[in-house]
Amino acid sequence: MKYDGADKYVDPETGVLRNRHGIRTQEALDRSEVLFVISAIAENTAAPLEEPDAGPDFTYLKRIYKRLFGEMYDWAGEVRDVDISKGSTRFANFRFIEAEGQRLTSEMVETNWFSGLSHEEFAEQAVNRH
Repeated sequence: MKYDGADKYVDPETGVLRNRHGIRTQEALDRSEVLFVISAIAENTAAPLEEPDAGPDFTYLKRIYKRLFGEMYDWAGEVRDVDISKGSTRFANFRFIEAEGQRLTSEMVETNWFSGLSHEEFAEQAVNRH
């Protein structure tokens, strides 16, 4: 899958995300991401990230992202500073990521992170909060 844009995150020769392992095909990158994320989830289960005293916030979510994807990408856990798209899908404008991340995190805190909801209720709440 090819990423487009003035993108320092993409290898211009292969069209896949630059990664710590020099992986050059999307298929291999997808497989590796799954393996590293499974490993990171196991690590987090054994030694969870400490939550901030004030409770989870956008910075905490970035730390989770870094733990999940940090073995794959140098930039994991940082807010993107370029606009990108993948195929015909354009990702969020980088100028709004921080503010929207803060806003959405605040909403998630207000819902107690959707705890106690059925799968159907969770899906409905998650979709309606975009």
